[in-house]
Amino acid sequence: MNLDKLIEWAVVVVLAFAATGHLGVLQRWIWKEQAKLIYASRPATWGDPNFLKADR
Repeated sequence: MNLDKLIEWAVVVVLAFAATGHLGVLQRWIWKEQAKLIYASRPATWGDPNFLKADR
């Protein structure tokens, strides 16, 4: 697989967020998207847990 461009792009994004002092915003966004992915890919037997807090 050719992941060189993807890795370079990810490094640039992380460095840009770090340079502007918003690395925490990027990390929170990543955690939210990971949680959404886990929630969407759960099996039907898991039920419906509420582990995503609503932004208020």
